[in-house]
Amino acid sequence: MIITKEVKTDKYVIVFDGINGIEALSGINGNPDPFVLDSPSMIDIGIMGHCSNNCKICYQGDISIPNMKLDDFKSIITQCKSHINQVALGGKGDPNKHEDFEEILKFCRLNNVIPNYTTSGNGLTDEEVVITKKYVGAVAVSLIPENK
Repeated sequence: MIITKEVKTDKYVIVFDGINGIEALSGINGNPDPFVLDSPSMIDIGIMGHCSNNCKICYQGDISIPNMKLDDFKSIITQCKSHINQVALGGKGDPNKHEDFEEILKFCRLNNVIPNYTTSGNGLTDEEVVITKKYVGAVAVSLIPENK
């Protein structure tokens, strides 16, 4: 395990390996391993506001709003970076289609936060695959039924 980040309070310590995603948590100063943390070590940020897939089974419904602005995303990461290890990117649509996709991923890595995302895989480009390989910790590809 290569520790790339450590979050420590008076009751517990979290060590995180940003290379392989292993997170270890332990109570310290005579405290037991905590059941609840002071803050989450992973957050979910909905960067997408719309999707072109129009799947009938989508839990996001018919939402169609602008995507999150890059500056707003940076503000969230800046505020949370001292205690989070990972961020799950989501929202209504495929995060890899966000107009600032690469900048979002770069900003996460510059702040020692590992980005992850889920995509339908529809229209995935070679460039998005290269960017994902370079910056992302984990990707989930959701299968869309033919009848959507």
